[in-house]
Amino acid sequence: MNKFVKKALCIVMALVLTMSLCACSSDPNCGSYVCKTVTVGDITVNVNEAFVNGASMELKQAGACNVVLDGKTYEGSWKSEGSQVTITLEEEPSVGTISGNTISIDIFDIGMTLIFEKN
Repeated sequence: MNKFVKKALCIVMALVLTMSLCACSSDPNCGSYVCKTVTVGDITVNVNEAFVNGASMELKQAGACNVVLDGKTYEGSWKSEGSQVTITLEEEPSVGTISGNTISIDIFDIGMTLIFEKN
C-alpha cells in the first residue's frame, strides 16, 4: 500500500472508533447503575439483604448490557423508549421504568423489584 492509502485508512479507522465511543453519549441512560434496594410486595430492604454480593448493571452503547446479580454476570441487551426500559437476559425480556438516574425493574419477572441508581 502506498503512504496515502495507509494514512486515509488510519483516518477512517480513527473516525469509526470516535463515532462508536460517541454512540452512547447521546443516550443519557447509558452508564453504570448500582442496586440500592429491593422491593417484594410492600416490603423494601437494602440490596445486601436480598443479594449478599449486591447487584449492578451497565447499560452500554449499541444496546449491550451486563447485569450482575449476587456475583453472577449476565450479558444481554437493552433498549429504552420514553420512561420504559427493556432489559433482555437469557432471552427473557424484563420491562421497567427509568426516572432521572433511577431504574426500577423486576429482572426475570420473579416478583422482586430492584431499584438501581446511576453512578
